[in-house]
This record gives sequence, C-alpha cells and structure tokens, in this order.
Amino acid sequence: MNIVPNAYMIGAQKAGTTSVYAMLSRHPDIYAPEYLKEIQFFTDPRLYELGEAAYRRLFSLYRGQKVAMAGDTNAAMFTYAAKRLCTYNAASRIIFLVRDPVDRAVSAYHYACQRGLETRTIDEAFSAELDRTCTYDSFFRNVQHSYLQHGMYFEQLRHYLDVFPKNQVYVGVFEEFISNTAECMNNLTTFLGVRNDIAVPLARKKRTLGGYRSKRVNHWLFGEGDHRRLLTQRFFKLLPPAPALKILCEVHTFLTVANAKFAARAAMSAGVRDRLRSHFREDTAGLADYLKRDLRGLWQL
Repeated sequence: MNIVPNAYMIGAQKAGTTSVYAMLSRHPDIYAPEYLKEIQFFTDPRLYELGEAAYRRLFSLYRGQKVAMAGDTNAAMFTYAAKRLCTYNAASRIIFLVRDPVDRAVSAYHYACQRGLETRTIDEAFSAELDRTCTYDSFFRNVQHSYLQHGMYFEQLRHYLDVFPKNQVYVGVFEEFISNTAECMNNLTTFLGVRNDIAVPLARKKRTLGGYRSKRVNHWLFGEGDHRRLLTQRFFKLLPPAPALKILCEVHTFLTVANAKFAARAAMSAGVRDRLRSHFREDTAGLADYLKRDLRGLWQL
C-alpha cells in the first residue's frame, strides 16, 4: 500500500522551510499543498489522539504523484515525533533544513513578536532559556518560546537517525540554498527520487515584519485559546478535511499578511550574542562532523 505522506519536512523553524516547500510544490511529481506543511499531528498530543485515519483524510486531494509531502517545523524537537513518524511510515524520506542557530533564534524571536506571543526583550527571552529559568505549562508555549532548543540541530537529528536509515534523511543548509539555490534544489529532488531536469520557479519568503495591526485579530490567528482546539477538531472530524483545511489555510494566510506591519528590530547585546555562540558551538561541531562541512566557519561560531 502507498502510504502518504512519504516525505516529511521536520524543520528547522525559520530556516527556509516555507520557501523550499513552496518550490517543491511546483514540481509535477510532488504533491505538497501549503495547508499540509504545518499540521502538527505527530507532535501535538491533541491532534495525535484523533488517530491516523483522521490524518490520512487530509490527503484526499492526492492524485498519485510520486512524492506526497507534509511537514511540521517543530517535529525535529521531539524524540517521540521521530518514533511516531517511523511507525506511521518507515519508508518516509525526512527533510531537515538548518541555519546559523543564532540568526535562526533571532528570526524566531521577531516572528513570535509579530504573532503577539512575546513581550520580553530579546535579551530577557534568550537569557531565560540560557539560564533555564523559564518553564512553560503547555505544548504550545514550549514550542513557541524554545528559541535556542530549536537550534540544537545535531541533538535533534540523532533522534531521527536512530529510527530512519541515513539514506532517508536529508540535511540542507539554509545559507547554501540562498547562495546556490539551483544546485541545492537539484540535490533535494534527487534525494526525493523525482526528475531534476525540471526548472522549478524560485520562491522566496518575505522578511518577517515583526509587528501587527490588530491585537484581537492576532490573538484569533495565533493565540492558545479554546477556539483553536474547537476549529481543529471540527475540521478533522466533521467536515471534508482536505478542501476545508485548504480554505482555512488560505484565509489564515491572507489575514496574517494583512495584519502584519513593520516594527523596529530589537537589538541583542554583544554579551548575550557571545553566550549564544558558545551555547551552540558543541552541537554545531557534531553536525559539521556528520555533514563533513565547516559549519562553525560558515556560521562564525
């Protein structure tokens, strides 16, 4: 039986996943609709308890393309997500994009500010995580505020290498995608086993603006309230999942763009930046050895 998805993007958050996913979606042999990129089925306990049948219904618009993709840019963080993914489809190909972990953390912080999920200064937020003085009472807050944990790439990668063969796991470097997009996309389509002689239009995501116009709209779009749980359960259980979810995603994207506005970037102190570089150095060294690349030089760690 052909189990879909058979390719899954696990992260990292704010490492070019949206652009790369969008480019893959334009390949004729790849089914990768936008509304399947951030379904947190394997990570969010509330969704996983709905069962695999509910998840499979989200692929009702799939029409037999060689590759069917989905993703969750939080999946790399959770050991149990790797095991659940492997149990669901042990033949799945895993895509993991990485980026300078300091730059990624800064980008994630500004994204959280834009979504109205962060009120601390950038130094306060990062120092709290470095000093381990922050605790979160829910899956949602843990995911949104773990700025540094998202950047522990090699620690996370090992969870997936424990359950998937090495040849089923692709690690791409964000900075290389920026400097040589065509070659990196060629390598990725080769990994996925689809034709790489097709020109896929480039897709570059707009810069995170860092602010919002309406607090109420932002809370509805990104808040942790019960309305999110009710909507999720309704779209999984009561409505035709794929068409309904497609419409919901389009409306959500439109409102997100319309509600965003430019906000001045918070400056991080040199002291906190140095602490971040030190924090990521050992993990980056492990990833560099695995990939046989000078990531510490590339990322200036």
